[in-house]
Formats: sequence, structure tokens, C-alpha cells
Amino acid sequence: MVATRPEARLGELARRVTDLAAQRGWAAGRHVTEAELCEALQVSRTPVRSALRLLEEEGVVEARPGRGFHLRMSGPEAGRRRPRPQPTVEEALLARILRDRVSGELPAEVTRSLLLRRYASGRAVMEGVIARLADEGLLLRGGGRVLRFAASVGDEASVRASYEVRLVVEPAALLLPGFRPDPEVLAVLRDRHRASLDDFEAGRGAAPGALVALDADFHLTLAGFSGNPFMVALVRQQTDLRRLMEYAANEDSPRVRLWLKEHIAVLDAVTAGDLALAAQALRGHLERAARFAGAPARDTPAE
Repeated sequence: MVATRPEARLGELARRVTDLAAQRGWAAGRHVTEAELCEALQVSRTPVRSALRLLEEEGVVEARPGRGFHLRMSGPEAGRRRPRPQPTVEEALLARILRDRVSGELPAEVTRSLLLRRYASGRAVMEGVIARLADEGLLLRGGGRVLRFAASVGDEASVRASYEVRLVVEPAALLLPGFRPDPEVLAVLRDRHRASLDDFEAGRGAAPGALVALDADFHLTLAGFSGNPFMVALVRQQTDLRRLMEYAANEDSPRVRLWLKEHIAVLDAVTAGDLALAAQALRGHLERAARFAGAPARDTPAE
């Protein structure tokens, strides 16, 4: 089932409300006002009211006559009860196109007419997908009417070479003298990972695009703390090359849960100031990811 774009936005806002309840530890029965949600989430009253009605349907809040909305459970429990987000029509089509490209069913160069015929999509929806792929750097304009997918690591040799570069660069970035982590950024990044892990463990899952973005943010944020622009550039390059492949990999729920836990372990070690442990954990994470991708680094024995 797919949602329209307004429905998807409403669902996301409802998730933000339950996130807020969990983060602030609100008690069951607490009065949840539109005004406080508008201020905390920086949105107007109308969408907040709609989100509360959606949460009422989900059994998270109840509307008491003349007294507004009240939590039917504790904030942490509300956070665990978040509804699974439904992908929009565009998101579902985008994921299908990327899967087909990664599998080789879709060539590196395409045209709008080819995509419209292959996916039997409306022109407006397809144009939205093409625009999003272009915005994310996954689709480039070629000559004439040709659209070209961005270069990607795909064969075993290139995947192995990519992981060998990352194994050299990313753990080392954490051990540089100039490595300066931002505690607030770390906390937000950890919360995002924890929320995604909770969703997977509750069977709700997540949109592949959101997971790809979270994975990229993790690796680029750590590289950014190094203060070394050359390391950041290398990590960004590898992230861009992996993006198409990551869309397919993030459909494997057990693997997603594992890398979310591994990321959290790295973030916890960095937060605790144990950078040697963080570097070791990051290296282990990359080695396991390489084996999962079917291209273990040559200096790493397979288990």
C-alpha cells in the first residue's frame, strides 16, 4: 500500500509527536496541547490537530470532551507504538527504479519515454521521481533526451576496492589529533539511529531512502569531526558511489538492524571519549559490511 504525499507528511508529523513524547518522558494521561506541539515542532495548528486525530485513531491519545487530547500511555510507550510510514507513490516508484538499476535490469542510460513505458507511470509522478533522483545526484542529464545514472560500485572488484579505501580512511579519521566530536550532533544522530532500530524491531521498518540518508550522515559526520577536508572528500566520494547499491542492501531487515546497532556502538564509544574503541568498532562494522556485500577486503579473513 502506498500513501499520497499529504498522507505521508501527516504520518511523519504524527511520528514526530510520539518522538517528542518519548524524548520528554511524558506520563500516561498527560494533557497534550496543540500550542506546545506547534512550538516544539515548528508547525501550525491545523496539521498538528490532524496529527493528533491520527494518533487518536491509533490509540495513542484520546480526546476528552472540552479538555483536549491526553496520552493513553507513557511517552516511551507511545514512541514504540509509532505507525509504520507508508511510502508515497513517488517513493515506491523511485525504489523500484533503483532496484532495477542495481540488479542490471535497467541500463545506465535511459530516456523519459523508456521509463514511462517500462513502469506504466503517469507523467507527473515520473517527473517527480526524475527530479528527486537528480536532486540526490543519482541521475544526470546526458546528451539530448538521455538520462544517465550516476557511476556506482557494482562488480565485486570495485566493491572490494571501495571497502579497502574506507577501511584505511574512516577508522583513522577518529584517531587524528584534530578529531573534535560535537556532543549535540552525536546525541541527535544516536537518537535517529535508535528510533529507526525501534521501528525495525517493532516490525514497522523504514523507507529505504531514509536509511540511505541516515547511513550517509553517520559516516560523513564522523569524517567531518576529523577536521581534515581531504578525508571528508574521500568519504563523500565513496558514499556517493555506494548510494545506488545501498538502496538494495537496505531492504534486508536483519542486516539493517545489525548496522544500526553497530553504528550506535561507535557513537557511544565516541561519546564516552574512547576513540580507540570507536575506531575498532568502526573497522569491524566496515569489515562485516564488506563480507555482506560479497567482497571481503583482501587483508580481512572471511568468517
